[in-house]
Amino acid sequence: MNFKKKYGFFFIFLIFTVSVFFVSIYNKSHVPFLRSIGIPAKSPLFIDTHVITTGMDCLRLGYNVLVKNPCDILNRPLNYPKIWHSLNYFGVTESSTLYIGFILCFLYFFSIFSFFKKYNFDNFSYYIGFLIISPSLFLCLERGNIDLLNFFLLYLSLELYTILNKKYTFISTFPLLLASLLKLYPIVAITYFLNSKNTIFKYLFFLVGLIFIFYVYTIKDDLKDISAATPNGILISYGVNTLPQFLIDKELNFFIFSSKLFSIQLLCSNFIFYFNEFAFSINLVFPFAFSIIFLILFFEIFTFKKLKETNFNFSNQIDEYTVNAFLIGSTIYSFTYFLGNNWDYRMIFLLFCIPFLINIYKYSNNNSMKFYSILYLSIFIINCYSNIVGFVFNFNFVYVVYKYFFDLLLLYLNIHLIVMIFNSKIQEIIYKICYKNEF
Repeated sequence: MNFKKKYGFFFIFLIFTVSVFFVSIYNKSHVPFLRSIGIPAKSPLFIDTHVITTGMDCLRLGYNVLVKNPCDILNRPLNYPKIWHSLNYFGVTESSTLYIGFILCFLYFFSIFSFFKKYNFDNFSYYIGFLIISPSLFLCLERGNIDLLNFFLLYLSLELYTILNKKYTFISTFPLLLASLLKLYPIVAITYFLNSKNTIFKYLFFLVGLIFIFYVYTIKDDLKDISAATPNGILISYGVNTLPQFLIDKELNFFIFSSKLFSIQLLCSNFIFYFNEFAFSINLVFPFAFSIIFLILFFEIFTFKKLKETNFNFSNQIDEYTVNAFLIGSTIYSFTYFLGNNWDYRMIFLLFCIPFLINIYKYSNNNSMKFYSILYLSIFIINCYSNIVGFVFNFNFVYVVYKYFFDLLLLYLNIHLIVMIFNSKIQEIIYKICYKNEF
């Protein structure tokens, strides 16, 4: 096998990352450089790690850092569960920011390399390389966001599940549970337990779920503060609420009218004013979410018979490790989409889906499945480079609608493929409900 083809992604990622960090540390000019290529960088480097380390400083001063964190350069509260406060006992201070940031980057780098080196992607390795250095995903590295740690923990869970003896595979639940305690949303990755051939994981699914529910109950009083302290991105984010929030945000409404391509101010100004007054009193997340769920279920039911005809058995044609990796990435994206707003760098978890999709394209004789894989891979890279499109359109209304459409399409493909994986379980239930007379 050609070494360059297998590890092309590794060299692209390594060269780009080392170059950026070298410039950041020695010349302190990474912000203008990264912004020039579509990455909305901020100073200082690892600014999301900075809010954690400064939070420990303010915690020692007696502040409730879930509400107020004046030690942070941007005065951001520490919007993580109180389990993070245990870092205070390890002497973490603001001066630890760079060290922790580089450790997070190393764990992510190690996970990426270890995960993808298992596969022979040929020229697809370059596709993966350009995905990893895309503006949306590389932003996670530049910010030093804790999603880097969650990525490593989920990879570790997947790896332990594979390499441990059946008697000890339950240990693989520990990294996943830790990631869930640290950031809550990774709990949905336990979906891959349901795909396990090991019966014990069916019970572990419920056990881990109960432990997590109990944990959430113990921190229920902090959830409101965590939610209030979490910034809701709009222009470089995905989620059910990005478009409606753009429409009702008074500071962003001028983008709608600044478009040179559409002169809609006279036509829509009165409507937008009335819409704002209405939307501020009624949360649009729920009707948008309901509409999206309804549309997805409609298409799934509508295409059910066609899906049965494809007769594509994932368990026979793709190994369990690859299918489980896809379930981790796709369930996290789908779940967080309905939570509201998520910074685009959270799409790093969709990297777990790549081997599954490429294997379908390379080895499946089913044209429908090949189409789904190519469509998914195309939309994924389009979304990862959407920031560049945003700069072209000045992040106006056209860009927001364009991005919302592709985010929604990516959501549908994730849910659609999840349903196909569990077709023997989920689709038969749908079939019994909707086609009772024909079943």
